Amino acid sequence: MLPIYMVLVDDDDVSDFEVLYRECRNKAYIIAYKILKNESLAEECVSEVFLSVAKNFKKVNNLTSYEKQKYVVISVRNKAFNILTKEKKYIEFAIRR
Repeated sequence: MLPIYMVLVDDDDVSDFEVLYRECRNKAYIIAYKILKNESLAEECVSEVFLSVAKNFKKVNNLTSYEKQKYVVISVRNKAFNILTKEKKYIEFAIRR
């Protein structure tokens, strides 16, 4: 969580981000886990998404509460599918060796 705080400069942004994180972290993890079927990959996915959200928080914070949650859910889903694709390619590569 420390790298995220380093990205957020404004104290108001930090508190708003914490609210968004608390509201969405469990749902984000559940979505990632259903796609990846691996706890550590799901946690990594959620962490990467929230770091990305923090980097773009000025834009994200202008959205409504519903749109913020939707943004996080879609981001987690897309990131999880990207991770899954990379894992499958890695496994295929390892099998061929």
